[in-house]
Amino acid sequence: MIGKIPLLGCVLLIAIPAAAQTQLGIRTGIGVNSVSPEYDESITRIIAAADVTLPLYGLLGIRVGAAYAPRGGRRSNPNMPDTGFGDGTPRGTRYANAAHPQNVLVMSYAQLSALLHASLETQAGLVEFGMVGGPWFGLITWCSYRNDPCADRGRDFESYDYGLALGGGVALAVSDDVDLALELIHFFGMADIRSERGRATTSHLAGQIGFVFEIG
Repeated sequence: MIGKIPLLGCVLLIAIPAAAQTQLGIRTGIGVNSVSPEYDESITRIIAAADVTLPLYGLLGIRVGAAYAPRGGRRSNPNMPDTGFGDGTPRGTRYANAAHPQNVLVMSYAQLSALLHASLETQAGLVEFGMVGGPWFGLITWCSYRNDPCADRGRDFESYDYGLALGGGVALAVSDDVDLALELIHFFGMADIRSERGRATTSHLAGQIGFVFEIG
């Protein structure tokens, strides 16, 4: 379960450009997601992101990014009637031991972040290491449960989410102006995304690869 994964970002480094220059990053990868506590299994989804890194002072900079980063989770027993993500759905024998889509919740996120980072370049200038951390905000634009819209299944949810991100990675120089970036970032949800009763928070572990371009 993703919520129980240690703070991997504390010991990893994020691929970031030197703070003396403005950089544009284009990235894609896989997000491993969970919704705690009701959905006890994780799901994976494709993610896509773009960001601009602005220099602040010395080795420090600020990375402002936008991403398509779905969230969600899966219940361990797909045939078990669940108590609902909000008001719940009618329980009936038609769900018991019957073939139907698994109890998978998927939410489409438009995610914004503003992450403080620090970088360290090797003497030869071919490899950069760094760390990143800061707040993120997610706008929930769409929701599906058992392959149907959440509203049709009686699932009520908030239209937003937010939390803190921590992670790291490495950047390898491809040319004077382009780096190949590899990174791992854990986005910890802090908001209760249920509209009614109970509590549910998200967790999103993003493994990404992409290119970082000097733009100024």
